[in-house]
Amino acid sequence: MILQHVFHTIVSCVLLITTSTGSKPCSSREHCYQIVDTNITWYEASKICKDDDGHLTFIETAEEQQAIADQMQKRNFTARAIWIGSANVHAEDGPRWDNGENFTYVNWANGEPSNPPGDENCAEIRTPGFKWNDRQCTYKRGYICERTVFILLLLILTTDGSEPCMTVGNTRHCYQIDQTENTWTEAFEICCQDGGVLVTIESEAEQKFIEDLMQNITFTVAGLWIGANELHPENQRKWANGQQFTYVNWAQGEPNNWPIVENCAEILTSDFAWNDERCSTHRGYICDIFFIIIIIIIIIIIFIIIIISIIIIIIIIIIIIIIIIIIIISKNQTKKKVEVYQGLQKMEMRNAEHIYNEHIHISDAYCTIDDYSSRPEENRQNN
Repeated sequence: MILQHVFHTIVSCVLLITTSTGSKPCSSREHCYQIVDTNITWYEASKICKDDDGHLTFIETAEEQQAIADQMQKRNFTARAIWIGSANVHAEDGPRWDNGENFTYVNWANGEPSNPPGDENCAEIRTPGFKWNDRQCTYKRGYICERTVFILLLLILTTDGSEPCMTVGNTRHCYQIDQTENTWTEAFEICCQDGGVLVTIESEAEQKFIEDLMQNITFTVAGLWIGANELHPENQRKWANGQQFTYVNWAQGEPNNWPIVENCAEILTSDFAWNDERCSTHRGYICDIFFIIIIIIIIIIIFIIIIISIIIIIIIIIIIIIIIIIIIISKNQTKKKVEVYQGLQKMEMRNAEHIYNEHIHISDAYCTIDDYSSRPEENRQNN
């Protein structure tokens, strides 16, 4: 189902696999970060992340910290800080992440964690400076969810109409609704950096799908930028990707290009109709991250083949180790058998020698008797 707090950057992690450049919302561990500028408690944020097959992020290296800082720098946050995945900052055996692992990397602000009231057990990243701080878990902050690339790819393929993705032809479109206020140009750049574009709405079905998403959100902005910045003159009106408008949903009397040049398009959050607005106005925005389904399938197949190959290699290694152990044991047993056989041979030889010596002794004795008995009578009497 759609949560009250829509995942921002929900599928931007495919950048790690495809061709994007510059700052990526993924670390080298192939984990992707979804930064949400909606103020809720640590416990609420943790539940939302877990419900969406992720968790509040665990920052375990300087590289991950930098990847998150790079993403945070792109946005003008209204939240004073962002929750991360620890509610055990002051555990007796040291700070622990929500998965039970101890901290291996820290980026605390100067003097933190301070715990002045004695119950600042949750960790946050301050939006200015991106340093960590301990805070009471009931405070309301934004949050960072973390997912793996593979989970996101599976979600893209398996989501139905209840998720922020829809299929048009052979392309999968996933929509990121962000209430962080930016100019049209800033919003356009953010979407590009996240691997997508400001949404182009090309059919009534797509408009209806986006409306259904927006109905589940409580908005603090008047409108959301969409992907058009050349609305006037009318005969040259087109989307930012160069395509002509094939579908429109303008509010009554719009676009009116009043009171001054209003070349950029927005969806009004009040009734979901379109309006023209000055491009320098600050609005939220909707990013469209789209994927050719066959490419995603190929990526997943490759991933599965790699996993199977690794498993096969491990099995082969185990079999080789077992064979080596069997050979070693067999050699040892053969060696012992040889030693036993040689021992038996030596015993037999000694026994044979003993018997031979006994036989010689007996033969000598018989010879002596025979010699005595063969002497002449007189010699025997003399003796």
